[in-house]
Amino acid sequence: MEAVRLIRNAHHILGLQTGVDIQGIRKRANHLLNLARIDESEKYETDLTEMSDLRTEQNIRKAVEQLSGVKTRLIEAFFWFETPTLQDFSSLKALSKGDYDNAIKHWKSLSSTSPNWIAKKNEALSYFIAAQHTNDKNLFNQSITLWKEIELSDQFWLFYKEHYKLTDDLGTNEASFVEIRTKLFEYLSWLTLDLYRNNFNKEYISIFFKQTGIVGQGIENHILAPVISKVRSEMDTISIEKDDIIKLRTKKLSVISLVQDLSDFGVDDYSPVKALRETCATKFRNFSVAIYNEKENIDLSKEYLQAAVVLSSSNSFLLQAERDKAQLESNHAFESFISKVASKSEGKSTREKWNIFLHEEATLPESIKKGKGYTQLKGQVLLGFCVEEFTQALKNLNANGMQTAFHEIWNNIDLFELNKEKVLEMAKELEAKSKLNSSVKQFQKIDEDNRLVGELADNSKLEENAKGAFLILCRSALWKEAIPHIHYHKFDQNVTKLAFFVGIIVWANSTWYLGIGAWIVCIYGGSFLGKKIYLK
Repeated sequence: MEAVRLIRNAHHILGLQTGVDIQGIRKRANHLLNLARIDESEKYETDLTEMSDLRTEQNIRKAVEQLSGVKTRLIEAFFWFETPTLQDFSSLKALSKGDYDNAIKHWKSLSSTSPNWIAKKNEALSYFIAAQHTNDKNLFNQSITLWKEIELSDQFWLFYKEHYKLTDDLGTNEASFVEIRTKLFEYLSWLTLDLYRNNFNKEYISIFFKQTGIVGQGIENHILAPVISKVRSEMDTISIEKDDIIKLRTKKLSVISLVQDLSDFGVDDYSPVKALRETCATKFRNFSVAIYNEKENIDLSKEYLQAAVVLSSSNSFLLQAERDKAQLESNHAFESFISKVASKSEGKSTREKWNIFLHEEATLPESIKKGKGYTQLKGQVLLGFCVEEFTQALKNLNANGMQTAFHEIWNNIDLFELNKEKVLEMAKELEAKSKLNSSVKQFQKIDEDNRLVGELADNSKLEENAKGAFLILCRSALWKEAIPHIHYHKFDQNVTKLAFFVGIIVWANSTWYLGIGAWIVCIYGGSFLGKKIYLK
């Protein structure tokens, strides 16, 4: 579509009213061309601005060309003032002198009292000219409001078609009028572009878009598309792998600044701009994750995520971004916790490491404690402590150590995703099996049960931590009941030997029956004492 201009309108360039025939157009053009060749220019009382720089040979020839074509002549006439009366002509001269109020007042009075469509079109054009020279956005808003009224009115277009034919010597067909009506706001887009370029006021484009629902080729091609292209190019330069923190922050700010430039035009709901914002938001969200994972910079990661929130207008995206932010902060808190625990645990025993972990976890929020990474880490630290406790307790036959290993695992069994009821049932069964009277049987049974527990753990499809916890629970349950019996049997054996020597001594120094009595008393007394000590 060829651009439509108001100040550069062919009638304005030639200083002609609408409706002049082709001979009159050529005559005026030849006169102006002769002046242009000697760097002179004619001034007309209806000039809306200083025209000497615009009445060049090139512009004059182009004006003649436009007024010689069927379709282009119609377009140039439609977007120029028509002065069928002396008062209309006087109002156009008032416009040229900057007396916008009186010019507008005249055409408004005509268009409001009766359906004077020429006056309404002149009024719409005069509001536009006044806005261009005064930078008053309210005047522009009124102009677009009138153009919308014109576009919707079937009466206007029926009238204008007949009105134009009165001076049409080129034979304009009806399709040309339909095309102007259909593309009216596209044409006005070019006029709005001129208005913006003249005043650099972005509100004109915002008003046009809100009033018409389109931006048109003029605004799209010359204002929005270049900025959209810059945003995409800037986004393509962002490389998490290659860029340092300063560059990543600078490029983010650059993209946000460019997108803000688009927002200042008030076209956030325009589909290409909306799609661009959502695309940038999605990429920024992905960049946020990559920055945290690769650069380990929580602040910049949160900056990119916040930028994504600012860019997007999607409720689902905003909810996801909020979840991302919470996850980001959770991950950072967890990693800081790990670092702190690791630092304090250096060179410490497994018992000390476990106590440090328990002390530091008090600072963590519950949301982190529910995470799989946390439970796995806690399970590993706990297992390390309980394995060492079990090993030392077995080495020293220490029942209290076995109790500690058992209860620490049992109290934290949820870390290992084990079936609590089944494990408890198995532990009780193993405890019951450990309560034997014979030390020989005791060792034989423990060896057999140990082997069975190991086979069961190997055959079950348990995760490594869960398998280790299962073994500690079962074996500590087995040994914490067996160890007291082992100690008791050893004590009982030693007492039996002692009773034999006591009986011999008493027999040697007294009678045989006193010796036997002393032997029996020692055996039963020692057994009773051993049970009191070891089998509480």
